Amino acid sequence: MDFFIKKNSTLPVLKFQVVKDGRSDYNNFMKTIELSSIFFSMVDVETGIPKITSRPGGFVEKTSMDPNAEPEYYIYYQFTSKDTNRVGRYEGEFMLRNSDGVLILPIREKLNINVQESFIANDLVYNSCYVSEFPCCVNESTSTPTPTPTPTPTSTPTETPTETPTPTPTETPTSTPTETPTETPTPTPTETPTQTPTSTPTETPTETPTPTPTETPTQTPTPTNSETPTQTPTPTNSETPTNTPTNTETPTPTQTPTNSETPTNTPTNTPTITPTNLYTIGQAALGGIIAYILESGDPGYDANVQKGLVATTSDVSTGATWGCYGEAISGADGTSIGTGYQNTIDIISGCTDDGIAAKLCRDLNEGGYSDWFLPSTDELYKLYLNRVVIGGFVSSFYWSSTESTSIYSYVINFFDGTTGSNNRLGNDPVRAVRYF
Repeated sequence: MDFFIKKNSTLPVLKFQVVKDGRSDYNNFMKTIELSSIFFSMVDVETGIPKITSRPGGFVEKTSMDPNAEPEYYIYYQFTSKDTNRVGRYEGEFMLRNSDGVLILPIREKLNINVQESFIANDLVYNSCYVSEFPCCVNESTSTPTPTPTPTPTSTPTETPTETPTPTPTETPTSTPTETPTETPTPTPTETPTQTPTSTPTETPTETPTPTPTETPTQTPTPTNSETPTQTPTPTNSETPTNTPTNTETPTPTQTPTNSETPTNTPTNTPTITPTNLYTIGQAALGGIIAYILESGDPGYDANVQKGLVATTSDVSTGATWGCYGEAISGADGTSIGTGYQNTIDIISGCTDDGIAAKLCRDLNEGGYSDWFLPSTDELYKLYLNRVVIGGFVSSFYWSSTESTSIYSYVINFFDGTTGSNNRLGNDPVRAVRYF
């Protein structure tokens, strides 16, 4: 069988499915794979010179949405640009290495890997249709931008008048009349037309209704006029009836300053609750990029407090090992959201290897924060779902902090989202996260 890949490419991934062909030793063979390290080699067919020698491969389990379907198992190798930097035809093979020795993985047909020239040459100059050298293109490009700026200034003046009326209904003058009843500027509030409706009722009763209370003070309807100005300027009427003592009872409207309490309701509208939802996925904040926001049903979800994951803006490493091959790590088995930090602590406590994925994350100090860690499988999968808005990912397997066996740990393929187990000696990319 032939496998084709372009020069200097890392994709596609070379992947073989382990097929159950009915033989009784299938289960034994699967157990052998789980207990073995997988390596890949590639030899030039013409010269016989090895191009790749025993580079770590991986083993992936792909589960189906159908609970009755059997899982599929794949053995794969992720090419590097160094592996494909020379055009040629190569013969590849997978090897299993365990305590019993080395086993060449049986493949039905010989595996031929063909590295071909890329479509785009490195020395090709692109200077024709992407520069403004053509009059036709220049005229079209220059004509289109000119109308676009013109509507922008026309829209701005339309917005300015809308803003000028908005301060007027803020009823800031209502606070001024409450302070004006200092009784010295009483003539001023009556004449101040800042509140046009209040001035008109005060002047009209002076002409027609006021003579009637002067002739018959017994008529109480005059206070009705004092009640109509239930608006805050009613204290101004308290001085106008100084001519008629009968209106001395009108100070009862001094209770109307209860309206001064109504402004206290306006400060209660301060949106103290709304600021809880401060962040959106893909937003640059808290030392990185908001990668995920907890939803109802997630561990640790709180409807009143926004929580989630922040990811680093780029990969911490383009290729690091998980570490401690053949050693079981106590406690590094959490899979759900909220377990990645403890997994990372457990790995560092139980593994002394240098440069491993968990230590790279834990030792990171970025964006003013130093509480980064290697995500668990569920946390890493949320990064895969939002990989486009987060940015900076490659189509490769990324390490999680969740241990599978003493030889394998879980990875997620950021090309298709599949979860699998990879040899801990494999070099896979690493992306760090932190909680908020």
